[in-house]
Amino acid sequence: MTTFAYSHVTQDQSRALADFLEAHAGQAVTLIINSPGGAAMIGAADAAAVEAHGDVTAIGRGIVASAATLPFIAARLRVLHPAALFMIHNPSTDASGTAATLRGTADALDSIAATYAEFYARRARVSREQVARMMSAETWMPPAEAVAFGFADRLEQAGKAAPAVAIFDPTKFRNTPPALLVALAQAKENDMTDQTKIEAETAAPAEVQMTTAERTRAAKIAEIVATAKLDPTLAAQLISEGATVEQAQARVIEMWAAQGDNSAPTRPRITQGHSFDAPDAMRARMIAGLTERLAPSKEPNAQARDAAQMSIPDIAAAVCRMNGLRPFDQADAVRMAMHSTGDFPVILENSLSNAVRRGFEQRRPDMVRASHEIRRDDYRSGKAAVLSASGKPRVVNEGGEVTFVTMSEGSELLPTPRDVASGFNISNVALTNDAAALGIFSQITTKMVQGATEYLRDALVAPLLANGGAGANMADGQPVFHSTHGNVATTGAALSQATLSTARTAMRRQRGINGELLAVEPWALLVPPELETAAQRLLTEISATKTDDANPFGGRLELIVEPALTSATAWYVIADPGRFDGLAHAYLQGQSAPRVESRQGWTTLGMEFRLVWAFDARFIASASWYRNPGA
Repeated sequence: MTTFAYSHVTQDQSRALADFLEAHAGQAVTLIINSPGGAAMIGAADAAAVEAHGDVTAIGRGIVASAATLPFIAARLRVLHPAALFMIHNPSTDASGTAATLRGTADALDSIAATYAEFYARRARVSREQVARMMSAETWMPPAEAVAFGFADRLEQAGKAAPAVAIFDPTKFRNTPPALLVALAQAKENDMTDQTKIEAETAAPAEVQMTTAERTRAAKIAEIVATAKLDPTLAAQLISEGATVEQAQARVIEMWAAQGDNSAPTRPRITQGHSFDAPDAMRARMIAGLTERLAPSKEPNAQARDAAQMSIPDIAAAVCRMNGLRPFDQADAVRMAMHSTGDFPVILENSLSNAVRRGFEQRRPDMVRASHEIRRDDYRSGKAAVLSASGKPRVVNEGGEVTFVTMSEGSELLPTPRDVASGFNISNVALTNDAAALGIFSQITTKMVQGATEYLRDALVAPLLANGGAGANMADGQPVFHSTHGNVATTGAALSQATLSTARTAMRRQRGINGELLAVEPWALLVPPELETAAQRLLTEISATKTDDANPFGGRLELIVEPALTSATAWYVIADPGRFDGLAHAYLQGQSAPRVESRQGWTTLGMEFRLVWAFDARFIASASWYRNPGA
């Protein structure tokens, strides 16, 4: 089982998570997170464990709050259910003692908060300062907003079951969203307060059936209590008691009078930590909307659809209003937004980044599947770790001596990210004309995606094409495909079952640096476009010979067609890069796709944008690849 239900940030669960990750080292695993949080330092430890594992997908369902956000954001892929809530805030604790003790506690909390803000900023698309402000405000985000800010990568596919509500005490948070109070009250009404039952069903469907009238009543009561800034548990209490909206309003007015207030609260309004017309939320909405215009998705969320109606001059005017500026016209709005605020460039930059990422993910060359992904923390070169000897157990002699294997630095260099960039600019005049600006931004997006895809393809193919097709040199001074490596055909031959069988045999016989038998299993056939039809026919023929007992290749080989291969005859058989080292590519942690940066134009009146990325690819082992020059 490769799924772990993460519900409470406690020492016991942390130990269970560590055991789970250790038991599935080297495997892709999934964390289903539905948790209001818990001990901050334990959450940080869990985040470190998730990050160290490297291949974790975190799916947030229900609520991902407080310390539970740390392991979530540390995952390789972060997904939020469309009905989930995401919350970050400053850590807190109970303290007592002398003034010096309390000051020390406050200093420690400030230090912890700063560390967490740095971690969030490294994994998200917001600055450390902005994260710090969001933490101080106890910010609750709907899933689309969390994705826009970069705290999550995408929303969960429509149709996936929603989880049960994670029961917790809402009074420990000062900005608990009314919608969540309603959900908690519904869970109690449906006899779901048994904590054991909730934990068992963390990842299971739990749709609460209520009539439209009931949902409306609950939502209005939550609005009234939230607007009055009263204890949020009051809403849950009134809802569970079956109070009408009028009765709830009378109760709130009565409580206000008891506190010395002379009038009822003003017009009710829902807030989730910050309202949707607060600056952070407005920026997120405009980023989502402009992203949707530049790179439309199949199922845009309501927030993105609404904001997508705004033109670029409209965005500039809205930014001016947020900052207390009053432009005369569209041209003045663009000028003011660009030169008097930092919001407008950020919105354009993040929208372009999101659109480029979306397009890049859709156009990644198939060749990526043939390479093992390595994430690097910095630009320093390094070597792959190897064992000093085979890990094969040996018979223990009478003296009881056990042979120990140590880990050391190998001879092959790991791929080291190298910076690449390209620049574009757009004038102020173009920005004031929405049709022109949108067309230019669309062209920039397309060119950036095309350029990044082309660079990725070239970087992956270059280690194969080096030395006239023999491959880049390895640490022993020989190219990847060399007779001493036992991974190249002595005589070129066309694709056939016989030549594939020869390749398979050579791969099965491969041995590691310590003489251990690797028994490399063929996984895919890599060919140029000229051999695509012949390869499809051959793989169909192999699949057709399959019986219940045997198949010449243990299952159908994958087919990868790469147009950047320069030889029209050479073909390759490769092992699964997830199981065997071979071709590897590296990028900086958290930068699996190119990003866009911007600044005010220097040589032109307008804005300058640049696409930046750090990426490289190289062979770190040769045994998992076999080349036949073809005929």
